[in-house]
Amino acid sequence: MERIVTNSTNFDALKKAVNEAEREILICSAWIRSEMINRIFDDTAKRRIHKKNIRLRFILRIGEMTDVEITDAGVFAFFEEMGGHVEVRYHRTLHAKMYVVDDCFAMLGSFNLTGGGFGDEHKPGKNPETGFLFDEAAKVAEVRKRFEEIWTDSSTMTPGLLGFVLNPADDGIFHIAGIADLPVNRFVEVRLNDGSRMLGQIEKSQKYSPDFFSLPPEDAEKDAMNELFQTFISTSPLHIQAKALTIRDAGQLRIGLVKILSLIVPCEGGSFKRIRNTTPPDIAAEVYNADPVLLEQFYGNADCAPAVMIENQDIRVGLDPVELATKHMAIFGSTGSGKSYFAKHLLSCSLVKWFCEKRKGRIVIFDPHGEYSRDLVKPPFNLPAARFEILQSDGKRRLEARIIESVDDLIEICELEKPKKEEREFLASAVRVGLAAKSTESFMQHLREKAGNATESDLDMGQLDFLRALIEENIAAFLDPFDKLAKKEVEELIAQGKVDKKEKDAEIRNRVNAMFARLDEPMRKQIIDQIVKKNLHTEFEKFIETKSRLLSEDLFSRIETAVQSGKIQFGEFDPAATLTDNKIYCVDFSAIHDKDARFELTANIIREIFNNKKTKGTAERDTIFVVEEAHNFAPEGEGKNNPAAEMIKKIATEGRKFNLGLMVITQRPAQVSKAVLSQCSTQAIFRLINPTDIKAIGEIVEGIGESELHRLPNYEQGEALFTGVAVKKPVVVKVI
Repeated sequence: MERIVTNSTNFDALKKAVNEAEREILICSAWIRSEMINRIFDDTAKRRIHKKNIRLRFILRIGEMTDVEITDAGVFAFFEEMGGHVEVRYHRTLHAKMYVVDDCFAMLGSFNLTGGGFGDEHKPGKNPETGFLFDEAAKVAEVRKRFEEIWTDSSTMTPGLLGFVLNPADDGIFHIAGIADLPVNRFVEVRLNDGSRMLGQIEKSQKYSPDFFSLPPEDAEKDAMNELFQTFISTSPLHIQAKALTIRDAGQLRIGLVKILSLIVPCEGGSFKRIRNTTPPDIAAEVYNADPVLLEQFYGNADCAPAVMIENQDIRVGLDPVELATKHMAIFGSTGSGKSYFAKHLLSCSLVKWFCEKRKGRIVIFDPHGEYSRDLVKPPFNLPAARFEILQSDGKRRLEARIIESVDDLIEICELEKPKKEEREFLASAVRVGLAAKSTESFMQHLREKAGNATESDLDMGQLDFLRALIEENIAAFLDPFDKLAKKEVEELIAQGKVDKKEKDAEIRNRVNAMFARLDEPMRKQIIDQIVKKNLHTEFEKFIETKSRLLSEDLFSRIETAVQSGKIQFGEFDPAATLTDNKIYCVDFSAIHDKDARFELTANIIREIFNNKKTKGTAERDTIFVVEEAHNFAPEGEGKNNPAAEMIKKIATEGRKFNLGLMVITQRPAQVSKAVLSQCSTQAIFRLINPTDIKAIGEIVEGIGESELHRLPNYEQGEALFTGVAVKKPVVVKVI
């Protein structure tokens, strides 16, 4: 059936159709007023739309400011309230008015969805309007077809629209006039006609009010800015967008500087390729929030994704583990910034799975305070024993002992002052014995046997036997501690009347002999030997020093003390034999307070792995060395007396050709060797406060700008800038 309707009857007809809708409602009207749309779509209708999941599509006109003065903010608030049930498009020269419900209702006419265009018998519209109503399926289908034609020719209004490109724009940067806030670090895109997209990132954001403490503008500028100011006073993003669409070439209160990162060109199968952008975007081109799928493909990495974007936190940010493993990484951040947590997270959640499990490599952590040893086995890291081993100083292993490789090492470590030529030659022979056996016991045995601590072999045996017999016969005279104890006991017995005073000396001698006799035979022999040596030294001092001793008593004592305290070793800790598996090894220095011992052990481990890798190639495991507090292990301006610094520099400069990687972590980048940091191709920069360290970052990290450096002190805990070869483009992240 077909009938004529006016603006006294059209409201009731449309209202009834909306209330009976089952699938879809289509409205095409140049202007829409909120009071009318809320009468048509009252609470009952809204509930029905949600319950039945009815689809709403609207086409309206946005070409002049008048359009969005009539189509008021309440209309856009309705669109936002309906959420996913509604789609909205706009046409700049729209005049058609069409209303379609399912396949059984269509209405054409001159009436907009406003108070003037619609009404009922109680409140007719103000304007004389006329139209037609159809309920035959064929007629409804014709109206729907025309609606679809206009829909196809219209532009989408999307909440993802941020603004428009301003004059001027170039191939590297452009400014955006925002219709919403423009957060720094937000990723944006400009969609080009050929299907490619220009990916950018907001580097700077500003707001401007024309009426607040600014110089008085010219009248024309003032009028333009006042109009602009009125445009952006709204609580509805879609309403702001609609107003902005009418004044594309005007100024803006929200201004953002966008750096163009890449041109993204689609490829077959849904993938894309990234190429350098060479042309500016069109002026007034629409700028959108970057597509999350694009960002995920651009920045994600399934093997290593330790963070999310700071302004797009639903997007995971990945680091390329291949680049991390071979081209070195630096992690910077003040105390409490989150750098150490990130390092532990990266090691335990990403690198141990990719590098240790997939690549069969190993990771060696030099842990100054034992925090990695303590934390990596507990939540949230929970490294299993099969993937983690802690190396500590204990009764079986003395990690702090320094490796002796030459007589010069022995002289330096034991602080032997200028040994004589004969002494040096003898010590060199002892070192060779220790190295061959890889044992301090063998070294000391050689010293004792050959150094001549005792001189019996060089003396007349008759004199020696006579002296020994004399001492044994009169042993009580040589045992001062026993003598004192016996004397005290005898004096107490004399006072008690139990011993005659005349028998005092004999009683003391008898008691001393009895004490000595109660000792076991080896102890008695040792005591007598010591007494013999002491007396021999007194009797034949000149002969002993000139003919018998190969080492002075002082040199021998210093070496013996160093061995007994675990200060030196001959191959007792063998990295090649100890660090054999594809897992994380944590060298815990918390019980080693001597910094020289720390440096020596670090150098020994790195040196042996490096040399083995050079000679054995792929037969030796790939390795990543992790150096916490790198400012101590590889300080700037030092290294001559720091073997660790020299070996860390060697890995930094030569390691990548042998698949030996380096990760340095520090809160003081200004104090770390520039030779090391300059070789780190990827950086994670957390909060830094010290101006000297921030300046050092600017000098070390390629491509970092003043704006990024300026923001470093304001980072919250866990926020960081990823930059370098392991990430496609610099990105500010939140560690997860």
